[in-house]
Amino acid sequence: MNRADLRVVVSVKHSNSFELVHLCWMNRADLRVVVSVKHSNSFELVHLCWMNRADLRVVVKVEHSKFFELVHLCWMNQADLRVVVSVKHSNFFELVHLCWMNRADLRVVVRLKHRYVWAPMPLCWRSRADLRVVVSVKHSNFFELVHLCWMNRADLRVVVRLKHRYVWAPMPLCWRSRADLRVVVSVKHSNFFELVHLCWMNRADLRVVVRLKHRYVWAPMPLCWRSRADLRVVVSVKHSNFFELVHLCWMNRADLRVVVRLKHRLKHRYVWAPVHLDWRSRADLCVVVRQEHRCLS
Repeated sequence: MNRADLRVVVSVKHSNSFELVHLCWMNRADLRVVVSVKHSNSFELVHLCWMNRADLRVVVKVEHSKFFELVHLCWMNQADLRVVVSVKHSNFFELVHLCWMNRADLRVVVRLKHRYVWAPMPLCWRSRADLRVVVSVKHSNFFELVHLCWMNRADLRVVVRLKHRYVWAPMPLCWRSRADLRVVVSVKHSNFFELVHLCWMNRADLRVVVRLKHRYVWAPMPLCWRSRADLRVVVSVKHSNFFELVHLCWMNRADLRVVVRLKHRLKHRYVWAPVHLDWRSRADLCVVVRQEHRCLS
């Protein structure tokens, strides 16, 4: 408009605000506010829409903050912008990228700004209560657990209630109800890590594993079974010297039960490893065991 405006434009030539002066402003006062942020990291910030000069000054006040992406959010008035700014220096960078229904949800995030929340939590919620549930699992070891699939937010609350209980990470199980989730969590601190990687038909099999969780089962048991009874048979050979024996080939599950029934007879006797025989019937298995008795005696 006059030479004063030209001098203002020229004064930003060595700054990073060269593009800034391409913004729309209402009067020269706005331009001077833009110039005043020239040495700040608010270069992109001033690309936001504002209603009046007061909004622009709020943007300027957030210079030197790490909220570059945050202020790309939509707000309705200056109060919302100030809420966004107030979460600076917090670890809620990723959290505010989550979807919320209204600005009150954003304020909930602000109130929790000093609480550390791990970044990869792209959860969707419908109310502030859900947001509080998500935040309340901070500092827990349930990082992997919350990546599991659940039906409703009640499942998430179950995770929160169990947040102080350690659960090993590689448990990408799928469940249909919260009861299943509790079953999965209840096997914590057990030696059934490998066992739950075995194949089962339904969730009842998993509960069998849970009931036996305090009983030691050796890891290399990648067996496949058709019913829970088979699972119980496999577990019942724990602490026996039939480690090599159960690796033998058998035709049906009845053979495995024969092994289990004989395990107490040879309880204190060492079973030699090279019993890798192939038999066609349980009678053959009984012959092998009888021969072993003779050799040991």
